[in-house]
Amino acid sequence: MSVIDETDGSVPNTLVIANCEVVKPRVAAAEHISEFNEEARSPFVRKYKTIIHPGEVNKIRELPQNSKIVATHTDSPDVLIWDVDAQPNRHAAHAVMEATESHPDLILTGHKDNAEFALAMCPTEPFVLSGGKDKLVVLWSIHDHISTLAAKPVSSESPGSCGSDAKHTSKVGASNDKPNERPSIGPRSIYQGHDDTVEDVQFHPSSAQEFCSIGDDSCLILWDARTGSSPVVKVEKAHNTDLHCVDWNAHDVNLIITGSADNTVHMFDRRNLTFGGFGSPIHKFEGHSAAVLCLQWSPDKSSVFGSSAEDGILNIWDYEKVGKKQDSVGLKLPNAPPGLFFRHAGHRDKLVDFHWNASDPWTIVSVSDDSETTSGGGTLQGDPLSVKVNKLSSTKTQLPYDYYFLKYCKPKKIINNAENLGEVLRGDRIENSLYTFEMMEEQPCKVACGVTLDVESAKNFKEKIDDEYRVNMILDNLPVAVRRQRRDGSQSTTYEHGFRVGFKGTYAGSKEEKYFINNHLSFRVMYHKDPETDSARIVGFEVIPNSINHEYKEWDDNNPQVTTCNKDIKKLIQGSTVPQEVDSGKKVVFSYDVTFKESEIKWASRWDTYLLMNDDQIHWFSIINSLMIVLFLSGMVAMIMMRTLFRDIANYNQLETQDETQEETGWKLVHGDVFRAPINSSLLCVYVGTGVQIFGMTLVTMIFALLGFLSPSNRGGLMTAMVLLWVFMGILAGYSSARLYKMFKGTEWKRNTLKTAFMFPGILFAIFFVLNALIWGEQSSGAVPFGTMFALVCLWFGISVPLVFVGSYLGFKKPAIEDPVKTNKIPRQIPEQAWYMKPVFSILIGGILPFGAVFIELFFILTSIWLNQFYYIFGFLFIVFVILLITCAEITIVLCYFQLCSEDYHWWWRSYLTAGSSALYLFLYSVFYFFTKLEITKLVSGILYFGYMIIISYAFFVLTGTIGFYACFWFVRKIYSSVKID
Repeated sequence: MSVIDETDGSVPNTLVIANCEVVKPRVAAAEHISEFNEEARSPFVRKYKTIIHPGEVNKIRELPQNSKIVATHTDSPDVLIWDVDAQPNRHAAHAVMEATESHPDLILTGHKDNAEFALAMCPTEPFVLSGGKDKLVVLWSIHDHISTLAAKPVSSESPGSCGSDAKHTSKVGASNDKPNERPSIGPRSIYQGHDDTVEDVQFHPSSAQEFCSIGDDSCLILWDARTGSSPVVKVEKAHNTDLHCVDWNAHDVNLIITGSADNTVHMFDRRNLTFGGFGSPIHKFEGHSAAVLCLQWSPDKSSVFGSSAEDGILNIWDYEKVGKKQDSVGLKLPNAPPGLFFRHAGHRDKLVDFHWNASDPWTIVSVSDDSETTSGGGTLQGDPLSVKVNKLSSTKTQLPYDYYFLKYCKPKKIINNAENLGEVLRGDRIENSLYTFEMMEEQPCKVACGVTLDVESAKNFKEKIDDEYRVNMILDNLPVAVRRQRRDGSQSTTYEHGFRVGFKGTYAGSKEEKYFINNHLSFRVMYHKDPETDSARIVGFEVIPNSINHEYKEWDDNNPQVTTCNKDIKKLIQGSTVPQEVDSGKKVVFSYDVTFKESEIKWASRWDTYLLMNDDQIHWFSIINSLMIVLFLSGMVAMIMMRTLFRDIANYNQLETQDETQEETGWKLVHGDVFRAPINSSLLCVYVGTGVQIFGMTLVTMIFALLGFLSPSNRGGLMTAMVLLWVFMGILAGYSSARLYKMFKGTEWKRNTLKTAFMFPGILFAIFFVLNALIWGEQSSGAVPFGTMFALVCLWFGISVPLVFVGSYLGFKKPAIEDPVKTNKIPRQIPEQAWYMKPVFSILIGGILPFGAVFIELFFILTSIWLNQFYYIFGFLFIVFVILLITCAEITIVLCYFQLCSEDYHWWWRSYLTAGSSALYLFLYSVFYFFTKLEITKLVSGILYFGYMIIISYAFFVLTGTIGFYACFWFVRKIYSSVKID
């Protein structure tokens, strides 16, 4: 069995030849299905040989006359022929460092553009057929070459079969064992008839001269090599869209099936292919919900074939069952399409290829693209592992740097992992490295490379050591960590993220402080073994950094020999080693060793160790204490409000019945002015709309986090979710802003909408742009690239702004909110207010309680942001968020009630600012946190901290202000609609 293993580029793409034992019985019992572990690799599939393939492998086909000869399609015009017996066995892990790439035994040339998917081998003769983007179908004969593919040397006079243009070429490079040219042959014939890319080709089951092809032009073409290079039959519109696959029935050569992007399979009879000039299938099979990618007739039964598609489904059909009543053996689906009698739905992504086993009827092997979606499958002993490097980070500067900003060992080609939006905004830059090893195979001390430091690189290393920068690495999505004892003296351990670049110290007898680099890494990989199979899963990744001045006689870059680091040294004795000093002109040798340790930790719990906090008891106590205090205060406020209000309303209604309304006092006295529009009402509408947008984003983000979608293992997921949710919540901002604006009898709704769409994001973007320019000046990877900045602007202008207009249009179309009482034409004079009812004092008092509800949780949030800790307790955060909502609402209602009782009816802005003033306390707390918890000394880092805290405080002001406003709005409407007023 030949398997393609495509990678992200950190390790080479491989062609794996494996032996597969078919397990009996073939029908699984219920208990077997219940115990099935889709994450583990089967012990019955064993690697036989690995070939490092040049480029991605898009298609692979085996020569029927010789199963050891295979052909592959890659992203190039050539077809590559491999003799798997002659090819040496390669290890992907070694290939990263040594760049040992396998070379094909034969190259088939003839295409003018890339040929990626259309590939077939003739069942009767050693012929190869291919199609490509050049719209051509190309035929080769490898008859004269299959017996000499593995021979050394290859004759320079080897002619191609049937007059093919055979020649030697050196473009493939050296051979696998020693420099030697590999042959290439030109085509036997070239056939032109398609108007678009040829997607698949197939030979006639019993004739090497007849074949068919399909393409993106929706055409099925039949060819005969004996009649020339023109089509024998061209079927226009075999489907209504692109065709992806075709197969020819070996038992009944008149039947051909085609699969298409229209999700259907068509079966044609070649004796009657068309009707009215277009394709006329004898039956259409409709059982997929996405494009059909692969088709194959059963080698055992003439009426049976299989189809696979992008929906991850493998369907088995029997056309003889079409029109017949479904028997008990068939597929029991309520709406099963005609002819479908078996369905396999075990894959989680598009099913790209499958194959029937000709030696064992009804046994099928299938492959899909779900290797990344199953959250890291099992790993077998000897499988390659590659460590990826992330940013250099420091809590002293808050400026991340790319790993290769320092003069570390570099691979020949640095490959950037595709970061999501959140990772880019966080400054993550994930790249490949030279640190590679194999699963469960301990690696003694090994040299990675040697680097001579120049003045600039030595200066950079010293600066990063001074600023206590840490190196971040990743293995199987787990960050590297240094194990430390807990501060409370308990036996359990905790993890520090990353390891220090180096340290400062002095030599014995000297007072001069020197800089030393951690140039030797002792990795320890913990794995959890599956007791039923040989596979294991990585559950921990630790490192012990060391500084060692390696000794060597003569340095050779190709074969570094170091006396202090070789395969015989398993443990480096620290007491007898001299640390590696950092200085210009010094030669630094980077080395590493790897050990493996079996762990009881299961894969699903592997992040728990990273998420343990040193002060978890304090955290729990603080949260519960805050919760109890706030709930008590909320209960008191609610009780006072309900008793006082009920008494007021009862008294007013009693006065009404006794005709004593001329003695009105308190809040009822201002009923004619309480709904008078405030000054700057348009601005208030804008801020309320923006607050609703932030509230929607925060609420949905927390729900996603509670459900586990935004865990720390999903790096950058939280930031990405917040940005996208902010964009899509623009419709709520427009709607709520327009509704309020219409209630204030505003007429320029378009201007109001523009303010809503641009004011808050514009202020944020201006601050963000200035901060980004400062980070850019420091050459930090935390600077958002121009492309990402452009993408953010496109999200803002392309999605958010139109959605704000849509929401505003919908809001303005609805009837205006009616006031419960009429507003007088002449404003009432407000009496002199007591000192404690003055706006500034009451506003500042109003922000204390909401801030008190969150300040403990705020400490942990700030710690996670500025001290590089993971924040994961979203359950507590959600509870605190609910408490914040309640306290903002209740404190605003209480102060609003006192304000109205003192005959001050200017409550609109006051209610917004009362709850919003909690943001002032948040910013003051961030100042306190800066001077007590952080060690930031650089001016740029300080500006960065306060810049981002201003953004956070501003957003918090808009959020809490909106909550307070809506609570007060509901309260005022409720009380004035509860009393009788003439």
